Amino acid sequence: MSGITSGIGLVSGLDTGSLINQLLSIEARPRQLAQQRILQLQSQQAALLDLNSRLSTLKTAAAKFRSARVFQAATATSSNTGVLTARAQPGAPLGSFSFLVDRVVQSQQALSRGFVDRNSTGLGLTSVTIESAQARLDRDTELAMLNGGEGVSRGRVIVTDASGASATIDLSRVATVNEVLEAFNSAQGVRVRMSVQGDRFVLTDISGGGGTMSVQSGSGYSTAASLGIEGAAVGGTINGERVLSLGDSLTLASLRDGLGVGFNNAVGNATADFTVRTRDGSTYNVDIGNIYGDDGQLTASAVSTIGQLRQRIADQTQGKVTLDISSDGRGFRLVDTSEPTGSDSFTITANSTSTAATDLGIVGSSGDGVIGGTAVLAAINSTLASNLRGGQGLTSGVFSITARDASVHSFSITPTASVAEILQQISASTGGKVTAALSSNGASIVLTDTTGGTGAFIVEGDGATQLGVATAPAGVQSATITSARQQHRYIDTSVLLSSLNAGRGVGTGRFEIFDTRGIRAEVDIASDSRTIGDVIQEINSRGLDVRARVNDNGDGIIIEPRDLSQAGAAKIKVNDLTGTVARSLNIAGEASGSGEQNFINGSYERTIELSATDTLDTLVTRINAGRMGVIASVINDGSSAAPFRLRLTARDTGAAGAFTFDSVGADMGLVTTAEARNARVFFGSDDPARAVMLNSTTNTFDSVIDRVSVDITGRSDDPVTLTIGRDTSAIESAVSDFVNAFNSLSSRIGQLTAYNSETQAKGVLLGDSAALELRRAIFTTVQGRARGVEGGFFALSQVGVTSAQGGQLQFDAAKLRAALEQDPEGVASVFAAFEQAPRDERIEVSPGIFVNNTASAEYSRLGVAEMVVQLADRYLSPSDGLLSRRRQAIDGQIRFQSSRIGQIDQRLVRRREALTRQFANLEGTLAQLQRQSASLSGLSASVASIRR
Repeated sequence: MSGITSGIGLVSGLDTGSLINQLLSIEARPRQLAQQRILQLQSQQAALLDLNSRLSTLKTAAAKFRSARVFQAATATSSNTGVLTARAQPGAPLGSFSFLVDRVVQSQQALSRGFVDRNSTGLGLTSVTIESAQARLDRDTELAMLNGGEGVSRGRVIVTDASGASATIDLSRVATVNEVLEAFNSAQGVRVRMSVQGDRFVLTDISGGGGTMSVQSGSGYSTAASLGIEGAAVGGTINGERVLSLGDSLTLASLRDGLGVGFNNAVGNATADFTVRTRDGSTYNVDIGNIYGDDGQLTASAVSTIGQLRQRIADQTQGKVTLDISSDGRGFRLVDTSEPTGSDSFTITANSTSTAATDLGIVGSSGDGVIGGTAVLAAINSTLASNLRGGQGLTSGVFSITARDASVHSFSITPTASVAEILQQISASTGGKVTAALSSNGASIVLTDTTGGTGAFIVEGDGATQLGVATAPAGVQSATITSARQQHRYIDTSVLLSSLNAGRGVGTGRFEIFDTRGIRAEVDIASDSRTIGDVIQEINSRGLDVRARVNDNGDGIIIEPRDLSQAGAAKIKVNDLTGTVARSLNIAGEASGSGEQNFINGSYERTIELSATDTLDTLVTRINAGRMGVIASVINDGSSAAPFRLRLTARDTGAAGAFTFDSVGADMGLVTTAEARNARVFFGSDDPARAVMLNSTTNTFDSVIDRVSVDITGRSDDPVTLTIGRDTSAIESAVSDFVNAFNSLSSRIGQLTAYNSETQAKGVLLGDSAALELRRAIFTTVQGRARGVEGGFFALSQVGVTSAQGGQLQFDAAKLRAALEQDPEGVASVFAAFEQAPRDERIEVSPGIFVNNTASAEYSRLGVAEMVVQLADRYLSPSDGLLSRRRQAIDGQIRFQSSRIGQIDQRLVRRREALTRQFANLEGTLAQLQRQSASLSGLSASVASIRR
């Protein structure tokens, strides 16, 4: 049977479509109610999300008092912002501090001789080498190293020369030996000359007078005595007392030209650095690094001074071994005080995991109970010969020099002396006919024949060969002989990674190494890697066919095959994976070749190979592309003949950026126009002699005052006062934010739960228990007392935050400022006190059985703002917060109503289908009746016709 195709019955003429829709609309009323309920629930959900957001804002504002240390906010005000400014962080100590800015930081700059053009004529160079000034063989000794690390008492000295003239020399601002020399040698009013000789100052009268030169300290100072020059001259000269010597206050880091002393820094109780065997047969393991107990806890920190080293050795040898200073003050002397019991010798043996004994120069054995160490401290303004040739030092001092006047001088220098002393020995041994000095870059030695002769200048001997000044047997037809760079060692296993790259360090990160067989391994350099030795150990522990070590020049790490005869054919490669550790160590890259060229040398000495036709512009480009620690440029000085000059400027400011320059093939005539020097400030007193001297490689001083960063912009002869005060504006702003956040939440709850009796308008959350309870709880909290806070202030109403009309808070800034003046700590406690009550972290649940205490922490002191934070957490917690649970309940109701609507829709579909079938049946029945009626009508007509 066909169905109905339109809404009007063909037989009945009934509008069945409308009838069905009307019937279904009656049955669909529950769906409309469910939809209305969903809209209502969604409105409630949106309202709760609004409250959630506003409560989160209030929590953030409340938490800020403690997390941002608002009540410790500070301001820094300078009395001369043209010289010094500062930035104070929360917690900075309040008060006034005096600064005297002596000098700002300066970068090293150098200029070459002039050239005719910059981009046409070749310079004739074949190579250029640039290296850190650490490669120099001289130093400017810090006064802090003198007198056994006690330093020099700055102040004023009064000098009277032999002519009777007198002058006061101000040494209140000096920090180094060269500054002392300059002050004396440039003094006005007296004619004296100061120099250094080994471990002391030497002052010579050059006035020519008949009197006696004398030196005394200025009134109230002891400067002359601490320099060892106080007193009267003998024969026109004051040979000062020894002022350079090892002493208890000297740091281990300053030994060995600043290479310091390495030690085993592994965690554990089996980390001895060297072994001592005394003549009574006892053996002791001495650990100068961190000491740990059996439980792995640190019990004693690594030694850092000679005095601590002396005590550690005595403690760990039961007092049988004492550490003394050698007679020349440059090395150590260990004495075994035990009673000999046999043929045992006094022996010190280095452990394989530590270089401490070797670095201290104390490895050895002695039958008489005394072991004399090697020199670990160089002469004033000099370096140790043991650090020459990359740390190989000198094994011979034999010299034979034939001067150009044909005089022959055979002698032997002291191989273990300092470089300055070796140069003096050469000059003295030739009677001055041949002088020895450092080259202008400080990295080479220059022998100069002063005889004026015309013969060959011949230098021979093992000592000369090792110093690089030996000639061929026929000599040279020149009055000067210049050695190659002496390769002073400044990288060793004991060097701290943090000291590299001008103090920037190398950071942390991972890099990969591919060995000669192409096998890959990763190396992870974390914060526990402190030294070059730690990096080398990490690399060598990976089981690859490579080994890392300090290179032969002592200026970087080299990675090479373990055994060249067994090496594979693949090139060694190193790539950074995270961080820039490999690049900072200069080991990132690929070996230049195979076989003997299959290595990566991370030298900090940078050399670029050039062609003789390369121009000044080409040289600048090559230097700037070579990561050489300098910025190269060309300047035009405006002269008519040769106006173009090479200018080199250190990339890093201060002394850390100082560099040396060498050129081969042509003399660039490079002259330093600005010395690298650190910024210097005197702190704590208007008299720099009594103030604390501070130095920085930048114009920023971060560690002078805790949580204060000081910036200097210029020099000043007058003190600058820096005042650190409480930042009340920051406090007021934070309190205002808190009050505004509270009022925003409170007013919104009021709107959402309100009922207007006139209009009968209802708030979305009218009668909602969660919203009403939240409003009650926050009011109770902010109007209540801080927990456990004693003193004059214990409530917000006492410090300017009081209740106002309409469920609001109001903030009286003047009242808050008055309270801060009266008791700043009390005000801070009212808002931000936070102290947990002590509790046991482990609970004994049965005899000998303990479990962790998982109970919620309890607080003995809580400020009101912190109480608001905890209240907010109870509502905002995603898992069990009251608002979270309320939203989850609404979500459940929405899902239920949505499900119910779906069920109703399905029932209505089925009902529509049933009604449609019923009306279709009705139409069929009516059609059949109609046909039957027609048939009856026809039959009736037939009967009637028959009757007629």
